[in-house]
Amino acid sequence: GSILGPLLFLLYINDLLDCLDKTTPCLYADDTQIFSAAKDLEKLTENINHDMNKLREWLIRNKLQHHPTKTKVMYIGSRHNLKIMNDDLPVVINNSWFLVRGHLPVE
Repeated sequence: GSILGPLLFLLYINDLLDCLDKTTPCLYADDTQIFSAAKDLEKLTENINHDMNKLREWLIRNKLQHHPTKTKVMYIGSRHNLKIMNDDLPVVINNSWFLVRGHLPVE
């Protein structure tokens, strides 16, 4: 990488945050995490899938690729709420379904 590489990358992805209106994004270098909170599973699913679709459109416009093997979904909540939820949160982008994890390994 060049000295200007990180700055040019930030300029390149500057409009990414504008397309995510149902979730809260967190960017670090070239990694992006999106967070969403909702009272029920249906609304949570709707919010995440809405912004995953927007993200897919942004990737296409910017000639970038999504890497499904690097995408993870994880529930965070109280023990009670996690017990009553099932693991079938249908998060989909570009016809790829993502598995829900109870925990993610630290890499």
